[in-house]
Amino acid sequence: MKTSIIYSGIICLIFLSCNQSSSKKDVTEIIITNSVPELSLTHDSLTEIDEIGIGDIAIADTFLMILQPDKEDILNVYSLPTLRFAGACQKMGGGPNEIVYPAPFTQSFKKKGEICTVMRSYQKFTALLNLTQSLAERQTVYDEKYTYQKSVGQESFRRSSITYLLGDSILLLNENPGMRSAEEESNDLFEVYDYRQDKIVRSFYASDFPDIVKNINGGSAFWSTRQAIRSDCRKLAIAYRLFNIINIVDITTGKVKILYTGGEKPNWEKAIGAPKEHYSKLQCDEKYIWAMTTDHTDPSHLYSKLEIYDWDGNYLHKINLDQPILMFALDNKYGYMYAVTTDDELIRYNTQELLSRLP
Repeated sequence: MKTSIIYSGIICLIFLSCNQSSSKKDVTEIIITNSVPELSLTHDSLTEIDEIGIGDIAIADTFLMILQPDKEDILNVYSLPTLRFAGACQKMGGGPNEIVYPAPFTQSFKKKGEICTVMRSYQKFTALLNLTQSLAERQTVYDEKYTYQKSVGQESFRRSSITYLLGDSILLLNENPGMRSAEEESNDLFEVYDYRQDKIVRSFYASDFPDIVKNINGGSAFWSTRQAIRSDCRKLAIAYRLFNIINIVDITTGKVKILYTGGEKPNWEKAIGAPKEHYSKLQCDEKYIWAMTTDHTDPSHLYSKLEIYDWDGNYLHKINLDQPILMFALDNKYGYMYAVTTDDELIRYNTQELLSRLP
């Protein structure tokens, strides 16, 4: 996921957009009913890459990054499109530049011509890893590091499940649903946090669930989401693991578009009583949102399909895949999609024809 950080304009917009805190939700609902073109893809195996213990994959400029927590260096990097091994870095442990428990990839971008990616150590810190320098020096090099020790920010960091870097020391924190009490709001809370000033600039909700879903059984798994931030850091997409729902969030204003992707609003009693796996992973780029979902038409043979939307909420294309997919990463420069199957096999799809069809 390639992301460009805007160090001035986006921050000004965030500061000026709303009050300190907002519980009012500015929501537009869109029911997706249109039919779209379909394309079926078959995979190629990638036997040249060690597949053991893959925790996540992502594209950072011209690199494929593979997170493998069972290895001594957990971040293994391959050059694209040749898949030549480029090096490895980032150790797990309790040292100053070591990660206690690695989180999935969220952002990567170029800073002063060097490739960087955001790394998060659970309950410890969020850091901007300089991938270019780390590979060259064969050790972990952080350009920036945000520890969870400041008086105001530490509670927000502790309660967060995902951290995004919006700009110079400005972070977007998403509250972990597992941290909510039974009395708290059931919707997804985000906070824009100024690390230098140790101040919550503003907060907003990114969903609008009805009262019936409050205090339900199932805990944090019921509210599990898949998220992806757009390259300009102005918009965020959220897909719900157990619902046919994708939310498009304007970070600068807090406005939300709710896409009901199953052709109608959910029957909440049924959804709560018999939840099923839906969205397994989400990626995005400057123009599109790519949502991986599980097809339940034939329970004896589950497979994955990829739904493609634009940032206005228009459903554009559906891709039928020949494998059940856990995670994926898009290399639109060379026209490939890398994926990990439910059998932990790393595979690749050629997406050049698909990219040529998109508006």
